[in-house]
Amino acid sequence: MSRGRKQNSTSTSIRAVKCVAAMVCVYCALASVSSFLVVQPAASKPYAVWSEFWPRYLEEHSQPLNQQLHFLGTGLAILIALRNPMTILACGMAISVGWAMVPICRGMETGLLEFVAFILVYIGCTKFLIKS
Repeated sequence: MSRGRKQNSTSTSIRAVKCVAAMVCVYCALASVSSFLVVQPAASKPYAVWSEFWPRYLEEHSQPLNQQLHFLGTGLAILIALRNPMTILACGMAISVGWAMVPICRGMETGLLEFVAFILVYIGCTKFLIKS
């Protein structure tokens, strides 16, 4: 019985290492591509620079309902991560792909195209990681 558990934990550890390695590779690839792109924000984007965006962000996040929803979402994310630690790797991969795609998506006119691009990259990377 313990041999099966040990083998299972070893395979989980190997999967975790492979996921981290693939996540780093995906991030580096996307970051290297995005570093060659000097894209001006699309005209339809409401904010061209961070200094225009930040006051609006602070205003939105000062509302009590927004703070409560953030607290609830963060609490649920922590509970899910504690229950299944592999979700931390999935979240790390999603964040790294999103972070690397921001410069690539800056010039797109609508948020829908950005969302589709992000989802396609994320699903493609996930399929590659689990080989299915």
